[in-house]
Amino acid sequence: PIRPPAPTVIVTPSEIDVSAWQPFNFTCISTDGSRLRSVFSADGSSVDLDPRFRVTAYNASALVVVAMYGIRDIDDMQIECVSITGAIQNITIHVSDECGRGYSRCKDGACIPASQLCDGISQCRDKSDEDPRFCREPVKLEVTPPRIISPPWTPFRFTCIASLGERPSVILLRNRKPIELDPRFTVKRPEDNVIEVFAPQGLATFPADDQLACVTITGQQKEVPITISNPCRYGQLPCKDGACVSERDFCNGRNDCPEGSDESTIACPDMPSGVRVIPEKINTPPWREFTFKCTDITGRGLPTAIISDSRKFVTSDPRFRIVEINSSSIEITATDGLRGSEDSMSIDCISRRGDSGTVVITVEDSCGPGQLQCRDGRCLPVSRFCDVRRDCSDGSDEDMPHCKRDALTVTPNYLRNPPWISFSFVCIAPPGQIPNVVFAVNRKSVEQDPRFTINRFNSTTIEITAPRGLRGDEEVVHLACVTDVGLSENVTIFIDDMCKPNAMQCHDGRCRAIGDFCDGKPDCVDGSDELRQFCEVARPPKLVLTPQKVVIQPWQQFRTICISTTGSQPSFIFTKDQSLVENDQRYLVNRINATAIELLAPRGLRGQQDVDEIDCINTIGDRLNFEITIESLCRPDQMECQDGTCLPMPQFCDDQFDCYDKSDEIHDFCPARQPSVIVTPESITVDPWQLIRFYCISPEGHPLTVMFSANRQLVKEDPRYQVRSVNSTTMEVVVPRGLRGPEDSTQIDCMITSGERKRVTITVRDKCGSGHLPCRDGTCLPGMAFCDGKRDCSDGSDEYNEYCAKPTPPPPTLPNSVRLSPSRQRVRPGQEIRLECNALSSDVRDNPIFEFANGTSVTLDPNFRVSYPQPGRAVVIIPRGTELPWRHVELQCYLPGGDKSRAEVFIDQACEIGQRRCDNGQCIYLGQFCDGKTDCADGSDELPHNCEACDPISRPCGKVTGRDPKIPYFQEHWRCDGEDDCGNGFDEQNCEAYSRVPGMSCGRAQFECSDGSRVPLAYQCDGQPDCRSGDDEHNCMRPSIYTDNFTSRYEMRRGQNLVIECEIVGVPPPAIIWRYNWGCLPQGDRAIVEPVVSRFGCGGARSRLTIKNVQEGDDGIYNCEGITGIDRALSQDIFVILID
Repeated sequence: PIRPPAPTVIVTPSEIDVSAWQPFNFTCISTDGSRLRSVFSADGSSVDLDPRFRVTAYNASALVVVAMYGIRDIDDMQIECVSITGAIQNITIHVSDECGRGYSRCKDGACIPASQLCDGISQCRDKSDEDPRFCREPVKLEVTPPRIISPPWTPFRFTCIASLGERPSVILLRNRKPIELDPRFTVKRPEDNVIEVFAPQGLATFPADDQLACVTITGQQKEVPITISNPCRYGQLPCKDGACVSERDFCNGRNDCPEGSDESTIACPDMPSGVRVIPEKINTPPWREFTFKCTDITGRGLPTAIISDSRKFVTSDPRFRIVEINSSSIEITATDGLRGSEDSMSIDCISRRGDSGTVVITVEDSCGPGQLQCRDGRCLPVSRFCDVRRDCSDGSDEDMPHCKRDALTVTPNYLRNPPWISFSFVCIAPPGQIPNVVFAVNRKSVEQDPRFTINRFNSTTIEITAPRGLRGDEEVVHLACVTDVGLSENVTIFIDDMCKPNAMQCHDGRCRAIGDFCDGKPDCVDGSDELRQFCEVARPPKLVLTPQKVVIQPWQQFRTICISTTGSQPSFIFTKDQSLVENDQRYLVNRINATAIELLAPRGLRGQQDVDEIDCINTIGDRLNFEITIESLCRPDQMECQDGTCLPMPQFCDDQFDCYDKSDEIHDFCPARQPSVIVTPESITVDPWQLIRFYCISPEGHPLTVMFSANRQLVKEDPRYQVRSVNSTTMEVVVPRGLRGPEDSTQIDCMITSGERKRVTITVRDKCGSGHLPCRDGTCLPGMAFCDGKRDCSDGSDEYNEYCAKPTPPPPTLPNSVRLSPSRQRVRPGQEIRLECNALSSDVRDNPIFEFANGTSVTLDPNFRVSYPQPGRAVVIIPRGTELPWRHVELQCYLPGGDKSRAEVFIDQACEIGQRRCDNGQCIYLGQFCDGKTDCADGSDELPHNCEACDPISRPCGKVTGRDPKIPYFQEHWRCDGEDDCGNGFDEQNCEAYSRVPGMSCGRAQFECSDGSRVPLAYQCDGQPDCRSGDDEHNCMRPSIYTDNFTSRYEMRRGQNLVIECEIVGVPPPAIIWRYNWGCLPQGDRAIVEPVVSRFGCGGARSRLTIKNVQEGDDGIYNCEGITGIDRALSQDIFVILID
């Protein structure tokens, strides 16, 4: 049976029906550990701001909402539980009306007119009609400025101000999601009744359906009109640098703008983020140190860490320490941990281009609401922490850095200077504290560094000056202003050195080699290379690595530069055998000059298993180690594919593609070896009737078989092709007259007996358009004129025998032949996979042998279950498909001494929004299909069956009396529903005879109301009454599959007719469509779908699918699906196998 995906947010109970003033509660749980909040569906405002409710977070992924006093009978509502990932689950709260229309119940049970509620005069004896939790002043909303008109990519902000006591929110109107979930905006709350929204990078564009609104929990709403001007031509959008590109080039997965802004989260807020946070969730006890890392996976620079709620930089929070790991990664550590659930938080890591990732930090609640834990484990009220009195026995309630009572001020705390330019900053400590300035890396005081001078104005103020500036030997200098009681504030100094990596700038601006500085003899004209205050700090090491250490994810590109300051030539070698790194195909080595060398790993490395220790050495024997750490989420016995999938290490470099993206067999990482099968060329694109030739080569001399990939038919049996053996290792395949058009495009496998194969893709260009084929002389004729027994082409090429020959009859069945069925199936993750191997003769006593294509028995794989119901029959079941390490596998079965029958299984992965799946399961962008370039690894994006729209639910809109449709496709359940969806009436043609229930009026285009009027069928049971009497919403029933006598397995022989019926109960009768292997039904006129009378009359629909003259390739998985305007029902899998 089909299992729906588990929801990521669960609400318990799913709905509430209570009396007025009756207390109730519900719980929200995030199954993936994401942080939750509860909001009112009506306006997106937070439930925890409403005085009628109390919201308590058990932890970051579970919260309980309590209405301690219940709500009134006029307060029906819907509440949403929303995770930070955007997942939403609703709960509907209905309060029974016991007083009748126009009246409301007091808490003591008396009924009063609803108009007397909150009128300032108590009518209820218990005064519940004037309860301040329910009666509040009308809310005023003001948006400043009232309208935003901004150029593209220009920062802007607006402010929403509500009445005192209210807490406004800003939402996206199209989905009611809070603005905080949109990566294009940041939010600040200077006051409870004020919210400031800032677009720090501006916007590229702002569609009309992205309208923002400022809302309150009482229902007030004020829209915020935003207009982004577009200086480009129609159909184009501006890049951040001002260049104009086609709007189709935005968010297509490729960088079309020079600086990549067309793929940023600002332009593409729904695209996956370019920032990786590891881990994404931290659950920790109080006071325990924890660490996480943020990496800009695009390598464009260091990300910035910001506390999500306050939008304050983590660098300004003394509880955290930040260390730069390399040029694109930072490590953040809470050295003293956090104190309790009150300190739980989320931190956003934001890249320079605006991508972001979030870590959710949950501190275990060991003490209960309103309390925090001392370091010694004792629990105290929150109010007793940081109150200047020691209440914890160990004094941890007053410890720094958690108690930051007085601010430490550094002005400025960020400086950016050229070399040799003087600068200074001032550090001011709170009264009674003594400041000092230290290096952030080693905590040494700058007073010991001769480059700096110290001036203490008084006991709390210190000025640090670099009279000659800094030289640029360090690009970034991190200092910290600290006090004697533990306060700390960071100071960052950037030195913009314009010299090359192996050089530094003299005071006069000239660049000299680093080795010339502090070498005891002046090389700069002004002698600045030997200034005492710089040379006493530290003489340059003989070798410098920048960086000397990298900590990266698998497949992430990295580089380092090694500089020999002694003037001798450096090299990179492997420590284990002293061999040169430049001879390893994983690395590129670039000699910048005689004293500097660069090492680059263009593809990165796959895991720590790939790391071989590397040293930089020079000719005089100096040596410096380059440290590489690969942080992988895979187990130690696994490695990571380039798409992030973890597979066992033996599946890498084993001559079989196991990763979806085939990265397990990339040549750079796999030792050079002789391939078992070679195809040349592997891809052929030709005009119609053009000669085609390719070669299959088995270097080791294994026997070769050439067959069509789709149906396993031998190519030599097709009269259009000629196959000949050139020598003992090579076969030539020729199509002397070529192929006629795109319909003849195909894929062919060259295979050896072990099952290893190589595929050639043949694509024939379309020269005549849909429905037409070219004669050999170039004349285009309708396709039906070909092979009709009459010469229509002047050269007779429409009737050439090799193109019009009837298919070769199947060979006679041999006594030891078998059939493995389905021969090809595509299944969803987690779905059970089943294959059957049946002997084609009835007198077989042996059991079939089941193997992978490489000859390994499937019984050795614990994921497989093999059974032998009877001699000559074997069944393989993979019960938990989602746990398999591969996404494509080839299997074979045979009887001893017999021929092998083969099958392929694909496990689909969900593609991202805007993507579509190749035949091999790879996901590429929609625009990459049928664009004349091969983007799928197997070339299937340019094959005809993928260039013709194929969606089981969609139907093409056609012309009507010469009028073109407004949209290209409509959905099957829109047919004859009374609405013109195509725009020219195409989907509403011939509806007089249309009915989902043959012979009855209930499935026709119009629903007849009891008063004789009619409404479109689409309006029946859509949740909104359209008949005056409302009877279009009576007796509604969601569609469900009728499973009595349901057959889930069909055994077929070729040439038979397959008949499957599907009955679905529902009102209105649902439209029924059929799926084959999660796609369309087999093409051609052999597949017939027709409605038949349901045994439930107007309470359901029934459909019959007939596949005439069943052939190989018709076996697989079928499903029927019932569709109404708002609901769907999908059958369990129907398994069709061939047994001859």
